[in-house]
Amino acid sequence: MIERGYRFDMFASDISDEMLNLARRGVYNMDKARQVPAPILHKYFQKGHGKSNGSIRVRNEVKRFISFGKHNLIEVLSPELFDVIFCRNIMIYFNAGTKQKLIIKLHNFLKDGGYFIIGAAEGLVGLKHNFKYIEPSIYKKANG
Repeated sequence: MIERGYRFDMFASDISDEMLNLARRGVYNMDKARQVPAPILHKYFQKGHGKSNGSIRVRNEVKRFISFGKHNLIEVLSPELFDVIFCRNIMIYFNAGTKQKLIIKLHNFLKDGGYFIIGAAEGLVGLKHNFKYIEPSIYKKANG
């Protein structure tokens, strides 16, 4: 998004303090970035040296767009609406009833025309929802 000149704010959440602390650090094993094009890696990440060899760190100019917060998805979300919600590899831990409630809640927190992106191992089959299927793992909230 930065590369294409988009102005954005990102809110990243997890229920785990440990995972939030890892995300705030922005340090990852190089294996996690093997599909990232080299020019993007060089521009937005720093390569680890010495004891950090084999790792990369997200540059501060990227981190400034991201805020982190502890959040339980089953509870109320935010008063603001989102353009995109990534809910990846979370619903696999919920039963059908909880998934149904979550899908309705997340739909309500998306702007009209907003995108809902889930993990490849997840799906909305068997759930009642008002999302338009775009392609595997990607759905869109209809306008109006």
